Amino acid sequence: MYGKSHASQHWLRFSERLNPDFSLKDDMIFGIDPHEDKLAESLDAALLTCEQTARLNQASPSLHTYALIDGAFDRDWGQRLLLQQLRTQPSYEQYLRSIYTDSRLEVLEECAPFLLRVSPELRLTKLERLLAKTNGKPMLSFIQSPLDLITLQRHLLGFSQVETPDTLVFPLRFADTICFPVIVEALSEPQRNALMAGIAAWHIVNRSGGISTFVGTCFDVENDVAPVGEQTNYIHFTDAQFAQVVAGAEADTLYKEMAASDDAIPHQPKASVLIGQLQAALYEMDKRHISGEKIRKELAFASLTLPDAQAMHSLLDVAQSKGLQAALASL
Repeated sequence: MYGKSHASQHWLRFSERLNPDFSLKDDMIFGIDPHEDKLAESLDAALLTCEQTARLNQASPSLHTYALIDGAFDRDWGQRLLLQQLRTQPSYEQYLRSIYTDSRLEVLEECAPFLLRVSPELRLTKLERLLAKTNGKPMLSFIQSPLDLITLQRHLLGFSQVETPDTLVFPLRFADTICFPVIVEALSEPQRNALMAGIAAWHIVNRSGGISTFVGTCFDVENDVAPVGEQTNYIHFTDAQFAQVVAGAEADTLYKEMAASDDAIPHQPKASVLIGQLQAALYEMDKRHISGEKIRKELAFASLTLPDAQAMHSLLDVAQSKGLQAALASL
């Protein structure tokens, strides 16, 4: 793992995705593949499996299904969702709520994560519509929980921000499906357990355009526990957690820089494959204690031109022992 000074540079970039005021444009590069064929059917099957598990556990009441929509990726849609929420606010049967409702982030609600209750009637059709609207952007996941809409919103609000070791507070964008696995991995076990204590299952549309499921522990309302950030609406990160989250975004940062440049990738693989190759190279650099933004970027880009992992390892071995220029000269 590279040092904190190096991590701080990437944190500034990563924090853009954490910042709800980040302006996302239609032509931005997100490093994800198109949705798999019949993704709605696969998602519906995953939801059904969780519902069957709940019945086997004799959970009561039955699980609710909520779409979690990251409004930062579609400001117009976010504004419409907020207007819908305001119109239905007095209604007993609410179906839509911003995670930031009744918090100090409320002024940013138009680009907030929104919870949208998905009723069982014609569920597959509703899933198809939501997936079609979000294809190409990492902004859609689905949460199954016995909690009602307002209770789940308040539960997730407790994890809506993170405080760094330097006492800086950032919104934690867990509704971004690229950031979510990185965030979950970086949470301490108590933090992770607290987050998932209000949830039976959290299904994200992953980088490869398929479904990844994170299993929770809450199949019954009585099993829900108060979130760790209930009083402050933020959780604390240690230096190690800080570095881990930032490192998780490094490959995406490099991919975006490369994809936006005029230098074409020779074999043009899927984004998920290419980012996987970048992640593998960065991991090997960590093992060799190769730090410094310039050298890591040059070596990561160079590794994409190599035929296999063994050639990449050889390149990095030369860089470790003799430096960047010697490594590049060995190609």
